[in-house]
Amino acid sequence: MPTTTTVASSPDETVAEITRQKLQLSLSTPLASEETPLVVSQSKSHKRFGLRSLFAQFFTSEFRVRLRRIAPWLISGGILGLNLVMHAPTFVLGACIAGLTVQIVKAIIKSNPLCQRIWQTLLEKAGIPEHKLPWMAVCFGSGAWLAAALPSHALFFQAAEEYVQTIFAGANTGGGAAGVDGLIPLLFGTLRVIFVLYIGIALVRVINAFRNDEDWQTAARIPLITVLCIVIGDALSTLIVT
Repeated sequence: MPTTTTVASSPDETVAEITRQKLQLSLSTPLASEETPLVVSQSKSHKRFGLRSLFAQFFTSEFRVRLRRIAPWLISGGILGLNLVMHAPTFVLGACIAGLTVQIVKAIIKSNPLCQRIWQTLLEKAGIPEHKLPWMAVCFGSGAWLAAALPSHALFFQAAEEYVQTIFAGANTGGGAAGVDGLIPLLFGTLRVIFVLYIGIALVRVINAFRNDEDWQTAARIPLITVLCIVIGDALSTLIVT
């Protein structure tokens, strides 16, 4: 702000005028830079509090309930993925390449309006709704899975049966148990037949419950858990034996 110079008549008036000018300059200047670290520290404290609240949201009761619900699926998926990596690495590599290719194609289609129009035209000519494409991909992946499997993988507990046969292989040498080699395949074959019959009966019950407008989800819960346990047990036995 502009200052006016006045001619002082005495030394006391000169000192008073200089003091008044210094006071005006001190009031007109902005705040010192020493107070800025306080603002930075406050922002850091806010960031820390935000991170704490973010991590606290992951350990709420609702998150724990959801984690308990999806924990069996995560465990079974991890075991199945480990089994595929160990016994079918070519299939896993092909699935990864196919997924990466699909993501690249989707990014190209979404980034270009011309590609979007061409894609919609192809879907309309083929008569395929866009929301059904993921289900078709899942069905195709299931069929590709069967192409990567060997005939022995079609039987449950095949590795366990071979392991039991190797254990009792020396039983025939003593002459005391001549029918052990024929009893073990019969035992495992009976277990497989019982399992297939159980799946068929459970499937018929679920279909009938759905047709009669009954609670078919409750009817399908126990068979689904049973099948999941059998599959996980087969994968674990294969990993342990091999």
